Amino acid sequence: MRRDQTGLSFSRAIQIAFTQAYSWRTWNNSTLKETTLQWTMAARILPVVKLATKLTIAGGALYVACDSGLLGSSEQGSEALEKAKAAIPPAIEEWMKYFGLEAQLPTMPKVEFSPVQAWNSGVRQTISTLSEAPTKATGYTNQCLQYLKDLTK
Repeated sequence: MRRDQTGLSFSRAIQIAFTQAYSWRTWNNSTLKETTLQWTMAARILPVVKLATKLTIAGGALYVACDSGLLGSSEQGSEALEKAKAAIPPAIEEWMKYFGLEAQLPTMPKVEFSPVQAWNSGVRQTISTLSEAPTKATGYTNQCLQYLKDLTK
């Protein structure tokens, strides 16, 4: 056990400090009671404030997504994407001028992506898989039965 210059072990020194700090005389002090009560209330309110902040940010993001048409049909999503492509570069240039940055941004690459076609191909693939499911299930069942027959021979 490690001892300091006074001959007390570290754990005993901590024990004495806590005993002195939390004695009845200390807690009987009205100023300390008020301070402790304030900290206790703040400790209970802080999680509520954090949750309210998170819910506000999530709600705002959901409102912006709904308002801009991102959660609508695929045509509305395509229009929102085009609006964003047109609005983002000027906004970045304006902020760069505001902060005094004079960097040249690379040009926006042309991406030939159609959300409508991507959505349609996903729907087609899903329907195709669902329509083949009974046939595949029958085939796998027959293979399993044949394997079990071969094991029992």
